[in-house]
Amino acid sequence: AMNTNMWENPLYRQNQKHLEELGYHFVEPVYGELACGWQGQGKMPDPQVVFNSAHALIGSKDFAGKTFLVTAGPTREEIDPVRFLSNYSSGKMGFAIARAARDRGARVILVSGPVHLADPKGVETIHVTSAQEMYQEVMEKASEADVVIKAAAVADFRPVERGEQKTKKGDTETMAIALQRNPDILAELGKQKGSRVLVGFAAETDDLAFHRYQQYFEAKESGFLDRVLVPLDVLNVQGRPLGRVDEDLGVRPVSPAGLRAMRELDTCVTSGTQTHASDGMACLLVTTEEKARELSPRPEIDIRFVAKAEVRTHPSLMPEAPAMAVGKLLEKTGSTMDDMAVVKNHNPFAVNDVIFSRVMDYDWHEMNKTGSSLVWGHPQGPTLTRILIEALEEAVSLGGGNVLVFGCAAGDVGIAAEFRVN
Repeated sequence: AMNTNMWENPLYRQNQKHLEELGYHFVEPVYGELACGWQGQGKMPDPQVVFNSAHALIGSKDFAGKTFLVTAGPTREEIDPVRFLSNYSSGKMGFAIARAARDRGARVILVSGPVHLADPKGVETIHVTSAQEMYQEVMEKASEADVVIKAAAVADFRPVERGEQKTKKGDTETMAIALQRNPDILAELGKQKGSRVLVGFAAETDDLAFHRYQQYFEAKESGFLDRVLVPLDVLNVQGRPLGRVDEDLGVRPVSPAGLRAMRELDTCVTSGTQTHASDGMACLLVTTEEKARELSPRPEIDIRFVAKAEVRTHPSLMPEAPAMAVGKLLEKTGSTMDDMAVVKNHNPFAVNDVIFSRVMDYDWHEMNKTGSSLVWGHPQGPTLTRILIEALEEAVSLGGGNVLVFGCAAGDVGIAAEFRVN
């Protein structure tokens, strides 16, 4: 930080250049009002900028030699010279991704719609306005990229005609604007993906998590959950009785103090039993057909295992792994999603449902109609067992049909299984 005249002095500029040649790094001053009252370049940068610059120097350079193509911000689709269609995207996420890739040694190309953000230093920034302009720039630069990250909020449609002059309101009370679809940049990139990594984002307004809770409580109030629960006398590790579980305890928060209290009862508490004591207590008994009919209170019900499938993928693709497993399963059995009477998945994150819905072109409202691990908690295998039990019971209540149960495990595995209930 210094007076503008000092900063611009040729002797200072020469000295800084010499230091840079020796390997020193500088965070240059910014334009603003200086302590002496002058206006100009010389103001100290924001401390966060200084920190980020230092962090970039000492951080890992594991992306060195790679080229990232990142998009950010909204697009504007002009109606006339003064009006346009757009959205609320600020561009901050795309710019943050571009800076992070740069700091890890990558060459970064940033294609940005209209935003109020300074161009990241050390990033090749290309400014565009419309979706068509962004399409042209991205497709031109895509061949240079090892990784493409589409964080821009690109308008899906644009006006069929752009008025040459400002449209007058006149005496009309309504106005209709004909729209036409913009090119789908992500879809076009997918067609020529090759070996590059392609990442896309989508804004959603559906409250999926709330909907899942609503489904769960509706199932509980209807008595459905009572039909899948077997009363159980619970013992601690010394064999002393702790109580009897004969109802679904519902969803309740557990504090650190609550977890400590459970430990005092000699129960096993893990990150998977943080909702209530019974959420992880599920099992499925597999035996011979004769023994099953002997033990079953409803021997007239016939449940058949059809097939299963498993895929292993990169951990970064964990949300997609279940969809991959289902695709493999359907290919094996010749079934389709439309053949399934019940679809239920182990979805610890709402994004799993969203991604499955998009990949498989299946309405997420049709899945997990009696609750899911998004609601109960995440005790891995036990929850998936509960999901299977509930899915089979749901098929029974519908009079039978095909059942699809799937989920993810261990961060990089997708599993799926099909059953038939008669």
